Amino acid sequence: MDDDLSPEWIRRLADGDPVAAAEFFQRYGEAMRQLASRNMGPRLRQRLDPDDIVQSACRSFFRGMEGGRFEFEEENDLWRLLCAITLNKTRNQSRFHGRQRRDSGRQEALHDGVDESRGLDDPAWIVAWQDSVEEYLASLGPEQQQVIRMLLEGHTQVEIARQMGCAERTVRRIVAAIREQLKSDSHFQ
Repeated sequence: MDDDLSPEWIRRLADGDPVAAAEFFQRYGEAMRQLASRNMGPRLRQRLDPDDIVQSACRSFFRGMEGGRFEFEEENDLWRLLCAITLNKTRNQSRFHGRQRRDSGRQEALHDGVDESRGLDDPAWIVAWQDSVEEYLASLGPEQQQVIRMLLEGHTQVEIARQMGCAERTVRRIVAAIREQLKSDSHFQ
């Protein structure tokens, strides 16, 4: 892929110029998507779309640009860097989703109807529920994860605020946001 990099365009990317970012995505987005798609296994495709990997790769690229971490000397340096970031993101996601607790090979289809024989005394149901909770927690930010884990451990909001070094109001706001998110998530209704 020819890069035809002008120092001015690179500077605009590093400065977070939205026009340069749109040009960047128009120029490289589809190629990055195809690269991610070619390197995703079928099990990973069940959980992620190549666009998810491209978005993550773009975030990393733009953070690096804003931080001044990259220099481009040759014409294809930018494309080589984007390939490396995209492939690393793909591999990392494959490892993450291939870990034993998240292994897509362990997934089972959910039944449409409610099976009343399953519940808190069914170990398979408990494990599936725990996996769902862990997957949900992994989708949250570190602060939200910490609040939920402490709530599950039985801590009060006052104790959580004290341990986190923040106001109780902050904890209440985090809990309210999580509740709203859970209400809209069909997995937890």
